[in-house]
Amino acid sequence: MSGRRHHHVPQLLQRSFATTVKKSSQVWVFSKARPNFPTNTINFGVEKDFYAEGGDFSADDELTQIEIGLAPFISALRQGDLEALQDKKTISFLIAHLEVRTRFIREEMSNLLGNLVSIFEAWASDPDHMRRLLVSRLKEEPDLLGDLVKKEFGNTIEANALTSFAIENVESLIDTLLAKGNNSIFEPIPQLKEKLGESIRGKHLAILRESSSGLKRSSKYEELSYQLVNYGDGDLILPDTMLAFLSPTKVSPFCDGGEMVKINTILIPLASDKLLVGSSAGHEVRSADQVCRILASCSLESFIAKYNEPRFDRLKSRIGKNARLMSSTELNSIARTTLREISSKSL
Repeated sequence: MSGRRHHHVPQLLQRSFATTVKKSSQVWVFSKARPNFPTNTINFGVEKDFYAEGGDFSADDELTQIEIGLAPFISALRQGDLEALQDKKTISFLIAHLEVRTRFIREEMSNLLGNLVSIFEAWASDPDHMRRLLVSRLKEEPDLLGDLVKKEFGNTIEANALTSFAIENVESLIDTLLAKGNNSIFEPIPQLKEKLGESIRGKHLAILRESSSGLKRSSKYEELSYQLVNYGDGDLILPDTMLAFLSPTKVSPFCDGGEMVKINTILIPLASDKLLVGSSAGHEVRSADQVCRILASCSLESFIAKYNEPRFDRLKSRIGKNARLMSSTELNSIARTTLREISSKSL
């Protein structure tokens, strides 16, 4: 990476899925959005100022140095060097580095927060839902009303009497507040929307810097055994998320905890014919078709391949299938919990 064109899918990996055309590295891009097309690796997985924050380009500079340092190691892995394959610490660093640098992380953070805001807006426009939520919250924790009264009137006999009255008549109190159009809970939503992009970028870069400096998250990958599996030239694809994590119940391009705590396999395509496999069960080999189906499902928007082949066309329908951090059920649960918390602070 250099200048302001920042590759979230490093050319260091892309070039091993490319053919040489007029002294440039060319790959085929497969996506749901458009017909397959060839492009230079310079133009895939790239975005202007992706790793910049304001005028700070230091994150991009740090990534460049990491890539330079990893290049000889990745080359050794591709050659099946036994010493490299036994170097679990560096392999784990590589996995964690690739995992957190992609656009997938930022897009998912943005989507999740945006969806939360939309849920809040929908709930705010539904008085019946708001009533049920607030009544339930105050009945479960009546001390919230007491704290509110004491804040306004102090710890007096009158305040205590008012608190008792409010607790006994909580449903009528909520009805009165809603009848007056008290939606102060949701007043910050427009401002929140405006700040989402900036805060998400900052959070992503913070995660990236943390992963580059000590890699707390990489230690769990050292528990696996690693092997290089060879395939035919052009057999494998490279998703725009670059790898896949497999647990007994979930497939994902990101190890987020939860169901992914018990990882049993990691797939890292290093070239169109070479796959690095981390496994908790020892030697593990899948067919090229099986591997590509998994990798395609972990793609956010697209994947690249060395050749434009019909079998890769059939994988396009799988793009995005497993490229998510959280289900809608999990998201709604978080929204309910969050709304309950902010509602108690806004009464």
